[in-house]
Amino acid sequence: EKTYNITTNAKYTQTLQNETAAIPVFYTGNKTSTITVKPKKLVLTATKRLPNSDVFIGEPFEVEYVISNPGSSGLAAKNIRIWPQLQQEFNLVDPALPVAVPDLNPGELVTLSARELDRPKFNTTQTLRASRVTYVDENNNEWSVNTSSIDINVQTKPLGSAPFIVVSKQA
Repeated sequence: EKTYNITTNAKYTQTLQNETAAIPVFYTGNKTSTITVKPKKLVLTATKRLPNSDVFIGEPFEVEYVISNPGSSGLAAKNIRIWPQLQQEFNLVDPALPVAVPDLNPGELVTLSARELDRPKFNTTQTLRASRVTYVDENNNEWSVNTSSIDINVQTKPLGSAPFIVVSKQA
């Protein structure tokens, strides 16, 4: 958003006729106006989801992002970055932050898999909070939007499928 002040100066002369001579009359005027120009709003949609609903305590799981530019503004989104939130309930396994996203032209959509790995610490229902998506439009106006959050049912892995150690004791 930018605000501009525009000042106009005007000078003019009017000649009045009387019975003996022409009499010039001088006028001046100043006018200032303020104009605010707002950029077209570029709104992306951002969804966070799990490609696999089986999440087990202590095991990393993938988070998938779907980012789209609906195109209603006619602007491309550039320099798109996803900023996952750090949470006490999860370990961020691969902290390559932020997650870079390709530029999106109007009407384009991108799905990003395996860009974020988290490991749950507790076997209860947890909420993986929304991530922040930042981007700029073609005119370098900065924008941001939040992804959706995800409720995750963290399970304990069945004993038969987990690695285990067999200890034999001899007397």
